[in-house]
Amino acid sequence: MPSPEARQRSSRTIVSPFGSALLFAVMGLLVAPLAEARDVSQPLVAIINPQGNFLSSGVGTLLHKGPSFGGQLVWNWEFAGALAMAKTRSGARVDVDIITQQVTQGAWPAEMGEAVSVVQKRSSERGRIRIVRLPLSQDGAYLDKEASYPELPVFAARVQNFYLDEGRWPSLAYAAYADGAVVAETRTSQ
Repeated sequence: MPSPEARQRSSRTIVSPFGSALLFAVMGLLVAPLAEARDVSQPLVAIINPQGNFLSSGVGTLLHKGPSFGGQLVWNWEFAGALAMAKTRSGARVDVDIITQQVTQGAWPAEMGEAVSVVQKRSSERGRIRIVRLPLSQDGAYLDKEASYPELPVFAARVQNFYLDEGRWPSLAYAAYADGAVVAETRTSQ
């Protein structure tokens, strides 16, 4: 397993102030070269969206409405699907993790308390997509993005520990919103 310093040098984080359409075009250009440059046989892209409420059945099943939900979640869901269709120059499919908060308290679907949900398995036609849920609040309750900022450094450490435990580090991380950018920046600056 590579050292933390080597993982740090080999992982990339993109935070785009220019909007998702431009970022999608940039990601299409970056995924294959990053994977090829580091000899990654199965590239992994992490989409960091701490305040999302993703379910494996899709964004159409969202139960919570409000300022923290809407187009951003649809974009991340569609973006994950598009990335999973990408191939590197060597033909490897791209795996995608959507990183979000785990919710074990309140009137939320039971799946929100699961640590990992596989949305689609890897095949010859698509990469794997999974939702990785890690604790954000101390009590397991859902935190809106406005209330989450003090907890984000701890959430960033949990993201890092998740990948350390897996022994696989993302080839590229995409910070989906300001809270995701805080997590990505905390992880990359450690």
